[in-house]
Amino acid sequence: MKWNDIAKRLVVCSLSGLLCVTGLTGCGNNTKIVITTGLSGNQLFKIGSSTCTMPEVMVYLTTFFNEYVDTYGEEMWHYDFGGVSLEEHVKDVVLSKMTQIKIMNLMAEERNITLDEEEKNKVTSAAEAYFQLLPESLKEQEKISEDVIKKVYEEYAIANKLYTTITEAADMEISDDEARAVTAQVIYFKNWKVKNNEKTPLTESETLKVVKTAKDVLKKAKAGEDFAYLGTLYSDDKQINKSYVRGSVESKFEELLFSMDEGDISEVVESSDGYYIVKCISTMDYEATQKNKVVLAKQRKQEAFSKAYNEIAINTHSQFRDKQWDLITLDEEIHRTEANFFDIYEEYFK
Repeated sequence: MKWNDIAKRLVVCSLSGLLCVTGLTGCGNNTKIVITTGLSGNQLFKIGSSTCTMPEVMVYLTTFFNEYVDTYGEEMWHYDFGGVSLEEHVKDVVLSKMTQIKIMNLMAEERNITLDEEEKNKVTSAAEAYFQLLPESLKEQEKISEDVIKKVYEEYAIANKLYTTITEAADMEISDDEARAVTAQVIYFKNWKVKNNEKTPLTESETLKVVKTAKDVLKKAKAGEDFAYLGTLYSDDKQINKSYVRGSVESKFEELLFSMDEGDISEVVESSDGYYIVKCISTMDYEATQKNKVVLAKQRKQEAFSKAYNEIAINTHSQFRDKQWDLITLDEEIHRTEANFFDIYEEYFK
């Protein structure tokens, strides 16, 4: 995969996502990329004024290699998954991650965000611990020195500090009403069927039959028959009791859910995938509301960071040695190690 394809995967992620191995999400092709041979020596790519060397990349790539091999086995490393090997996928992930971290360090420089003495000492200790665990053959082949590892840890720590600084400044106050979750019992009648292993709309006559059944069930419910029991008899979704938050269903259905009072039973409601009869059980599910507050706060943090990130990324020019990158390959004999970059970071930056 070439650099212009990889650029589409530049990551904007939560702090937890930044710290983990696979928590990456796309943010679009928002960096101006220039393929070039102007870089020299062990330089792999340059973003703005920041240069990334091959040994820096190998610190990440080695950890990712070991994570994936531990999970899937070494025999899967070169396996072809529809034209892309696991090795190629992991290289893409690493390149995306390092691209983001370099851009985040440029952002931190603009905001005068640096590490304090305590954080610098943690970087030094983490680098020493990681370096000691690396096999000598790996250090020699990939030119990985303790100074290289220290630089990678420092930039990683600054990226995390930047994320925290930006997101803590955002307004994270989420009201009960904004996060409100309601609980309801729902009887669902699907307006489709499976034909030749494909989801197919019902015919007109079949649809009329479904609507008639739904209206008959509604009469029974409004006459006082047990709603949940009717659901077990007629619903195409056997999960009768459900919890909903805003944004989780179609707007028409959401408007109904959040306008009902406890005990209300709706008319038959049509949606894109079928027909519903709803009975409101609670207009405020406190436990679900509190959980949704956490989700919304994370989303708001993500939005605040994405806005700040995109403002600099969209105007950042990059250079990349794609031929040099294509030559990189990892094998178990050289690159297997117990040293895990992320685990050691977590140990010192709890």
